[in-house]
Amino acid sequence: MKTTIYSLFILLILFTISCNKKEVIQYDGNQFTIEVQQIEERYKITWPKIKSSDFIRYEVIRSNEPIPNPKPNASNNSVRIFTTNDFDVLTFTDSLNSVSAKSYYRVFAVLKSRTITSNEVNFVSNNITIDGQYGIIKRNNNLVYFNNNNTGFLNIFNLSNNEIKETFLNTSGSSYYLDEMVFGNYNGVGCCFIPKNSGSSISSVDIFNAETMQYVHSVTTPNISYYYGIEVKGNDLYAFNYSNSTIVRLDINTGTIEKSYPVNQGSSDSKLLFSKNKNKLMFCNYYYSINYNVDANGDLTTVDSIYSSSGINMQPSLITSSSNGNYYATSTNGNIINDQYTSVGTLFSNTSYRQFYFTDDDKYVMGLQVSGQNIDVSIFNLNGLSLHKKISVKNANFFSSIANFYLDGNQLFIFFNSFDSLTGQSIIIIKKIEVNL
Repeated sequence: MKTTIYSLFILLILFTISCNKKEVIQYDGNQFTIEVQQIEERYKITWPKIKSSDFIRYEVIRSNEPIPNPKPNASNNSVRIFTTNDFDVLTFTDSLNSVSAKSYYRVFAVLKSRTITSNEVNFVSNNITIDGQYGIIKRNNNLVYFNNNNTGFLNIFNLSNNEIKETFLNTSGSSYYLDEMVFGNYNGVGCCFIPKNSGSSISSVDIFNAETMQYVHSVTTPNISYYYGIEVKGNDLYAFNYSNSTIVRLDINTGTIEKSYPVNQGSSDSKLLFSKNKNKLMFCNYYYSINYNVDANGDLTTVDSIYSSSGINMQPSLITSSSNGNYYATSTNGNIINDQYTSVGTLFSNTSYRQFYFTDDDKYVMGLQVSGQNIDVSIFNLNGLSLHKKISVKNANFFSSIANFYLDGNQLFIFFNSFDSLTGQSIIIIKKIEVNL
């Protein structure tokens, strides 16, 4: 009897030990299968458990090109983004994902005597990437113009076909005021007009074909210094002359002044802004603003004017006009006014906006905000300013706080500076998102 009890006790101990011991299992490549799920800008990788007694660790590898098997050495194209020696840890979320056109993933289970390799999973990104960084960006119809600080040349991005073209125009150390670049027609051809500086004033305005950036013509401004801010309509070039506080209308072909319009309060931060249909022109600075109607001959008649003491915050670098000039977004706090300088309301309060856009039908107004790694584009009904939709982009590699957006039909394009975490290369990302308004 004692012998039987003793034997049962020994068997129980052996059974307990065998249950606690990792089971030695032979895996082939087809059994060690990973799944990768995209969650916003992150990728969640999941893999099966390896219950082998000689288990050492799991390794998650990411690359911007196919990952070889056996396991590659670290290189510019592949990086070990996660490792754990806990065989019960079966998932990892990649929040520092490469922004390459494709991202490849494999998981390797490293054992004492061998390495088990998972299948490879890849994702094709909607991101469009360009090596470099941008600082100034402008839109003309379906074309977006931006400087590339790495190459020093002006780039053009086509919103319709997503093609990127580097132009011959060298902006590095040039005398061009790119942030004052405007668009219009010259001799019936769409052109961009870029003022050149001479000290602290505009000495001339160079005209380029808007699609090819081939030089077309140059307008030499009269011998009056301190021009700030230009706009173009038809054969007329409008500029603000700070030296005598007037808006001047010049002939594009000759550069001669056709007419001057006095302004009560002028400053070096003054800006001229046409509505999209170019039937209204706004002059504004931090202290004073005038709104004009523009007739068929290019003449200006005052609609209304306002001082900053009225309580309406005007920030020249942000002011954005609706298509017909009936509405304006004026400042970082999201003030919306009409052309009579009456407040329509404010978008979300306590939020710092960096860019605005009105849809062509004046049904919606959109605002861009940047907070940490988040870029948000909020879409509001212009009637009542209620929130219609919000699009959020999270990118852990986002930096420099520069971001812009453009709407083309139902496609929303968000531009921002980032870097590739695999190579460390600074890049410009253009993210394309389908938006159904």
